[in-house]
Amino acid sequence: AMSNLDHFPKLGCGRGSDTATVLWGDSHAWAMKPFANAIAEREENSLLALTRDSCRPALGFEIDKARVVQARKCQRFNELANGQIRTGDTVIFAASWLGQSNQQGLMAAFEKTVEEVSLKAKSILILGPTPTLHDTAPRCIQNRVPNACSVGRRVFDAQARFVESELRRIANRFNNASYVDRSSFFCNATICPPVKDGYGLYWDAQHVSATAAKAFAASYLEADK
Repeated sequence: AMSNLDHFPKLGCGRGSDTATVLWGDSHAWAMKPFANAIAEREENSLLALTRDSCRPALGFEIDKARVVQARKCQRFNELANGQIRTGDTVIFAASWLGQSNQQGLMAAFEKTVEEVSLKAKSILILGPTPTLHDTAPRCIQNRVPNACSVGRRVFDAQARFVESELRRIANRFNNASYVDRSSFFCNATICPPVKDGYGLYWDAQHVSATAAKAFAASYLEADK
């Protein structure tokens, strides 16, 4: 993830003339880089990862008025990221959608962002929210009590209901945008566990593991054939 804006590719530089698959978001987007890689490979694109910690992909959104410097850097980062999008790109949005107290404001700013990007991008994928566990997955696995980390499916669905509904609505507004549901992969009918098929789904309490991101990509591409 980019923490120093001085290292940000200058407009017109940092990428070739060909179209790219662009991953845009915060550290949760960075965690989904294996998924973005798989999409880029399918489309025979290069991958451009534009991610910054605690910076959701929402133009003009103030993440925290108490942290003015961080908020301004995030706003500037998003402006630079938007400037990197070119005609014909595929753009993947991912973020910690549920970790923001002002969810209405976040969704409004994100909708404006998608509106701008939709004028340039060939296609847009909006990745839906994933659960936050009760404890870190590695700790629960090490202590052999994975259920101590699990979140009830009803609890997660209630937490995600507004954001998921808004993200779906935003995706449906644009012909070149799609909502990508992740809840059915990371949760079953009753719980959202830390482990699936013998591997950890998260590397802490909320960031998706590389193995899980790869497995989700395989599942998504198989269903999207």
